[in-house]
Order: sequence, then C-alpha cells, then structure tokens
Amino acid sequence: LPTSSFPLPSSIPSTSGESSVAAATARQIRPTLTIAESRRANDGLIGRLRRERRYFRTLATTYAQENAHSRDYCAWIMDYCQS
Repeated sequence: LPTSSFPLPSSIPSTSGESSVAAATARQIRPTLTIAESRRANDGLIGRLRRERRYFRTLATTYAQENAHSRDYCAWIMDYCQS
C-alpha cells in the first residue's frame, strides 16, 4: 500500500512518556513575575474592579432616581387628570 493514502502524523507519541514530559516542561517555561510586578498587576486589577463597581453603583443609583421621578410625575399627571 502506498503511504500517501495514509497520512502519518508529523510526530508519533512515544510510549515511554518522555516526550510528553518534555512537552509539558517546555510549556511551563514562562518568565516568572517578580513580587513587585505581581503586586503592580494585582493593584491594576483591583483598581479596575473598583472603577467598575463605582460605575455600576452610579448607574443603579441614577436609574433608581429616574424611576422615582417618573413614578412621581405619573402620579402627578393622574391626579391632575382626575381633578
């Protein structure tokens, strides 16, 4: 049989597990953050979360105020129409 009809993978996994260990080790080689860099990254995330919380709290408060104003206005119109 010609091998062209059966494409073979470019790398055949070994049964000994050596290549999988080497691949896993290679994947884990990343530059480790220093403590200062890690703290800076955490501070940035915390700052972003605080800004988002402030934004959504303001949004909710504004919505509640608009809703109350609308309710008051509708009540005023109903009173006016019934008088």
